[in-house]
Formats: sequence, structure tokens, C-alpha cells
Amino acid sequence: MKLVATLILVLTLSACAAFPGSQSVRDGETQSAVRAKLGAPAVERKLASGDMAWYYVTGPSSFFTYRVVFGSGGSVTDYSQVLTRKNFMALPQGATPSAVLDALGPPMERMTFQRTNTEVWTYRWLEGTFEMLANVVFDTRNGELSDVFLLRDPVFGDAVSPV
Repeated sequence: MKLVATLILVLTLSACAAFPGSQSVRDGETQSAVRAKLGAPAVERKLASGDMAWYYVTGPSSFFTYRVVFGSGGSVTDYSQVLTRKNFMALPQGATPSAVLDALGPPMERMTFQRTNTEVWTYRWLEGTFEMLANVVFDTRNGELSDVFLLRDPVFGDAVSPV
């Protein structure tokens, strides 16, 4: 019985060590050091700047996506949780899907609406203690961002957004 309890404790602690958090990665760390700490990223993207970005999504419908940016020398230049109101509101109208992926990483869900010529990418995120959704809307006729809607996730409560 002690062996089973010890094994569960070890597995739990090792899983926590691989879960990205706000202090998991430091500027200047190498790709191999980050991979050793956090494992393989969910997505790797070459940014328009030429830097490499790794995205660590904390679940299929998670509230957090951590982006690690590696400069030309291969070391960390930026590490942050990208699913924030500031980042959603900074998306410029007319942005391409590629630019949105660079900024936010992969969405939780993608839906296409042929009658309205739109594609909607949904991200789940937290605003303080409020569970939120961000719907990033693209016009499928030109492939550009047309709107961003932020709302309270109805799964977790009323649909009124905090101000």
C-alpha cells in the first residue's frame, strides 16, 4: 500500500513539474532546457520576425496558453501567458489567421459559418476569477480578422462580461 501511495505522489509531482506556470521559464534559457522542464510544446511556429515560438496549451479547453519565444541565438527572449484581454484587444482589424496564431497560439475550437462568410476561433481564458470566451472572427472572403468578441463563458455562469 505504501508503494502505491509513493508511486501516486511521485507521478503527481512529476506532472506538476511539467505544467507551465508564470515562473517556469526564464530569459536566456535554451530550447533544450525548456523542453526538459516543460516537455514538447503543443505547437511550434516560426514568427514573422524570424524568431521561433513554442506554445504550451494547458489542456484541450484550457484557460492558459504559454508562449516561449526563442531569439536568433536559440535562447528565450520572451515567456508569457498570451490569453489575456490586452492581447485579444491588440489584434488589429484585418490581421491574418497566421498573425493571430503567432499572437495567441491555437484556439480551443474553430467553426465556419457559410451563410455569413465567417470563421470563428474560440479561446477560453480567465479574467481574474471570471471564466471567459474570446471569439475571433475572420471574414472568409478575404481571410482577414473582422471582429473580436469577449464574453463570459456560459458554461460557468451568466453571460455578462465583467467591465
